[in-house]
Amino acid sequence: MQAHYDLVHNRIIAPAGFLNPPFFDSMVDDAWNYGSFGWIYGHELIHMIDIGGQQYHPDGKKENWWTDDDANRYFHAAWPLIVQVNSTQVLDNLTLNGTRMLIESSADLGGLTLAYNAFIRSRTDPDSLDVPGYDGLSDRQRFFVAFAQAMRGNITDEGLREVTTKEDHPWNRFRVNTIPFHLDGFYEAFPDIGPGDPLYLNESDRSELW
Repeated sequence: MQAHYDLVHNRIIAPAGFLNPPFFDSMVDDAWNYGSFGWIYGHELIHMIDIGGQQYHPDGKKENWWTDDDANRYFHAAWPLIVQVNSTQVLDNLTLNGTRMLIESSADLGGLTLAYNAFIRSRTDPDSLDVPGYDGLSDRQRFFVAFAQAMRGNITDEGLREVTTKEDHPWNRFRVNTIPFHLDGFYEAFPDIGPGDPLYLNESDRSELW
């Protein structure tokens, strides 16, 4: 099940199933819904202005509206993301293709950033973000855990090889284990993660694309 951005008609299309768990659940807290549901719509919003959306005006007219400076700044900011994705091992002798997957990886990063910032701004009491809840997790932590759990799935090695070599989306596990590491908020949520931890990405290696 996937949502997508319709470039020609300038609209986001999503199956009604996205309004059900594990993506959206009216019975859980906002931290969870921002992490599991909000980032999906943020992802599609980014497609309006990325290397796909740059080719269409809001009225559907196909014409590149980026300037050369826009393109240069985009690819410069995206370079750390390309490098990280390129270095991600999938199977023996198989890594992700950061260049081919950039349009989706950059939308993942932008979507998660939009959702996280919206979640933070929704709170009038910043101190409440880091108070452990009934499950021992703070709301800030629950945001990222929700993102990860919404992406759960099973796949065979054969399927993984096909997805990696043919599709623009990395398999979900690799989206979860790359994208959050670019957000400062991830390290604020999990302050014990630092240099030397496999979940830590050096600040100089993080993308500030969005």
